[in-house]
Amino acid sequence: MIEFSESDLSVSTLIELIERSVDSKEKLNTLYLFLKTLYPTIYCGLQEQSQEIQILNHWSQADIKLLERLNLKSRYFLQQKETLLLDFDADRQMLYIPGCGINQKVRAVFFILDKHISIDHFNLIESLKLLASHIFYSSGLNRGAAKVPIWVLNKMLGQGRTIVALIDQEFRYQYVSPNVEAILAISPDDPIGKRVTVGIHPEDLNKVTQVFEENLDQNTDFELPVYRFRLNDSQPWSYFLTHISDLRNDPQVEGFVSNTLDVSKEYAVRRELEFSKELYRVVSTSTGDLIYEWNIVSEEWTRQGSPLENLCGYKAEDVQGNFNDWWHSQIHPKDREQAVSEQLKLFEEEGENYLLISYRFRMRNGHYRWFQEEARVERDDEGQLIRQFGVIRDISASKLDGIGERLLLNLANNQSEDGFIREELEIFCQQVIEECKVDSCEFWVRSTYKDQLNLVAFAGDKLTEQELQLKHQPYLFFLKGEGLPGFAWMEKEAILWDDLPNHKDFVRRNSAKVAKIRAGLAIPIILENKLLGVQVLFSKLSKEDLLPYKELFSQLGQRFAETLKHRIKDDEIMQFFAVSPDILAISDFEGKIKRINGAVYPITGYKPEELVGTSLREKVDPRDREILQDRMANLLKGNDQESVQLRFIAKNGSVCWLYWSSKVRTEDQLIFSVGKDITREKKSELQRESALLRLKKAMEISDLGYWSFFPEQNKIRWSEEMYRLYRIPQNGEDLSVEEIEDLWPAELVKELVRLRRLSHSQLETFNSESDLEFKHKVYYDEEVLWLTHHVVMRPNLSPGGEIYFEATCQNRSRLESHIEALAESEKRFHYALKASNEMIWDWDLERQVVHRGHYLQSEIKYTENDSGGYDNEWYQLIHPDDRGGVIQSLDTKLQDGSKDWYREYRIQRKDGQYAFVADRCFIIRDAKNRAIRCIGSTLDVSKSRRQMLDIQEKNKQLKEIAWMQSHLFRAPLARIKGLMLLLEGSTEVEKSEFLRLVNDTLEEMDQVIHEITQKTILSDQMGISKE
Repeated sequence: MIEFSESDLSVSTLIELIERSVDSKEKLNTLYLFLKTLYPTIYCGLQEQSQEIQILNHWSQADIKLLERLNLKSRYFLQQKETLLLDFDADRQMLYIPGCGINQKVRAVFFILDKHISIDHFNLIESLKLLASHIFYSSGLNRGAAKVPIWVLNKMLGQGRTIVALIDQEFRYQYVSPNVEAILAISPDDPIGKRVTVGIHPEDLNKVTQVFEENLDQNTDFELPVYRFRLNDSQPWSYFLTHISDLRNDPQVEGFVSNTLDVSKEYAVRRELEFSKELYRVVSTSTGDLIYEWNIVSEEWTRQGSPLENLCGYKAEDVQGNFNDWWHSQIHPKDREQAVSEQLKLFEEEGENYLLISYRFRMRNGHYRWFQEEARVERDDEGQLIRQFGVIRDISASKLDGIGERLLLNLANNQSEDGFIREELEIFCQQVIEECKVDSCEFWVRSTYKDQLNLVAFAGDKLTEQELQLKHQPYLFFLKGEGLPGFAWMEKEAILWDDLPNHKDFVRRNSAKVAKIRAGLAIPIILENKLLGVQVLFSKLSKEDLLPYKELFSQLGQRFAETLKHRIKDDEIMQFFAVSPDILAISDFEGKIKRINGAVYPITGYKPEELVGTSLREKVDPRDREILQDRMANLLKGNDQESVQLRFIAKNGSVCWLYWSSKVRTEDQLIFSVGKDITREKKSELQRESALLRLKKAMEISDLGYWSFFPEQNKIRWSEEMYRLYRIPQNGEDLSVEEIEDLWPAELVKELVRLRRLSHSQLETFNSESDLEFKHKVYYDEEVLWLTHHVVMRPNLSPGGEIYFEATCQNRSRLESHIEALAESEKRFHYALKASNEMIWDWDLERQVVHRGHYLQSEIKYTENDSGGYDNEWYQLIHPDDRGGVIQSLDTKLQDGSKDWYREYRIQRKDGQYAFVADRCFIIRDAKNRAIRCIGSTLDVSKSRRQMLDIQEKNKQLKEIAWMQSHLFRAPLARIKGLMLLLEGSTEVEKSEFLRLVNDTLEEMDQVIHEITQKTILSDQMGISKE
């Protein structure tokens, strides 16, 4: 790092180091290291042609914010050609030194100076301007501009009394060395752009011009004769001797270099001052100031210097009474109180000896001019006032220039990329009131689309509320030649009107009367002979109150007319920028957002200020960053016709889709983009794509294909599934009717041929009452397919205007096989029913209908299709003794979750007799276990029931026979057995009795056998008869 010691402190050392520095920041660092050895509190920085600000690391954050608030990138600074000294904060000033117009990389150099830095062995400001000039001329632009060589700089930056200037081939100053300020008391920027003949004394102009013209064709150095020169009338004439170097053929200069020596001293020795008082009088007279001495004790005034009449037009006899009182009475009413207050403050406060005030003073012609009064007071030993010495000078020019510069500076600072012209002009009008101390200010802008002036901004008293004819107009406007603004438009020059409440052409007379407005000044703002707007100032005093501002605002209007033109155009764009529902963004070539509109907030949740300065790439979904990068690359190659769809990460983390279109402005290295929110459409598109995928999958599952027929073009367009159904390779080309003639059913081909024969108008109005369906078989090696074509016989219109018909083709092979199997099953079931002696019945519990088979209809009278429930014909035929039990049992099964039911009961036959039937069913239930259907069968069991009764009767008879055998026959047998036991050992009489008893018992046994035999024969006979 470069370090300077006390021995190194020389300008030549610094210039050499600046010349050796490679870039602007290195030059800045070298300059700072040099200056800090002299003034440790000084800061410096520079602004490059790209408008970027270069500062060093020692700047504090607070100072950086103050620098940003000054906005060196505003039009005010960028268009500045003169050195500025501005307040930076309460204790420091900024010295802003713009470049002189020669090609250089550095646009301006600026310094932050302590207000208390003393001016020691050389003028600090002039020294800094000299150092800045070396930075300008040692850093040529890289884009083809030649760097000014050292020998030219040495010639331009001569030492001593030599003024060095660079003159272009149109004989206009392009650069003047800084020492001109010390020699001529003018800024080095004052001559810039002016012709070299400006300032030469008229008597010397011809001889200087003649010598210049004589040497133009020689291309050699030459000297001009001594001539008198001054730029301002207030300056004395200086005598100059100038040497001209003709460097027009040098591509690095392309002009002239002049070295001018001030030889005024040699010509100034014409007379000597006789005494110091005369010198004092001559000096004061030449400056035009009024120097006074006021004896406060005797209240006597002594005036010297410029006569009173020269300063303000008054003669001595015009002064009435006390001079001090008379003087204060001529001060502007709005300034008088402050002026008197400052004077009293000087008198009343001890330690106050200095007065510096400015005020407007009424001249003898009634006009007001700005005076500055600078005075000191003298006190005696006791602190009592004795005298006041002062000087009063006319500062109208500098005061008005200062007002103008501040207004322009404030107007430039008030401009913002996102602001509207109405807001900026309202602030400007308020500042005009504060600076100029007028009562009202209006700004009228000419409409772009209507030939009228619209009131866009005002401050102070409003002059519209009292006008009946204007009350119902939301916006006030004037036509050309109407009212004060309209007259200024018509005349195209500043107009000053007095006595407005009674002025016949002032439309708003009533408002002026109520607001006590007397005078109005209208200044048209014209660019290229076209009116842009009108500024109007109002005063409650006379027109003289406004007269000083007539020239000022006319000049201001010329200076910011170009800016106003652009702001009007920008304001139109800003309106679109503000109301656009789409995102409008400006970014640089690195993708950093420079500006973005408010539409970004409802779409992404980010406020514009949160995105400015950030990278667009950071906010794009990582999945789409490569797309954005490729798009940026194509933009920089000149391809700005393509748009892309990007996913943008919103502030809440969600994803929003943007349709992003961009254009490049190469000269500004900016990209202008529009982002349309397509989130809803994109979600719908994704849903459609998902639905199409599901539909395609469904078509694959259901073996369904789609095709369309364009009769006028004789083309058939197949979907992918159609090729799969017909086992044909897909080639992406449309088919013709002739190509599918052998594949499709003849009836379908015939229908397509019929459609081909129809004219365009017939096709447009074609409308069939019903769709058509064609079924055919397609045979393959190991498979047979049933294909069904469903043709919608209503025409459609394609985006290209072609008429087409739509159709589907479905593989119904499985369905057909199922139908065949079902038919075969139904056939078998039909035969089974015929072979069965049961009646099948089906009861739909939800629809409450029942269907019964016809098998029992030959014996029982019932309807096959009947209503459901227990009140139908079948249940009415059930035997009354059985009906309640049947209904209760079936209803219980339906309610308790059972799966089947069985019941035997009697039902009436056609002959009135009752047949026994066995009824059973299977109960079908839904997912909630509710019974929804019963499938059952009813069997006539009358015969089996009769057989069962016969068996029961035989069993009864057999039981009786068995009882007779076991009881009636066994009893006689037991008696015989007992008699036989008694017969042994009995007498003959007893034997005879015993034998009689045996005989009786045998007859009883024979009777029993006879009865058993009869019962057996009867039982056999009953069985035969029943059979």
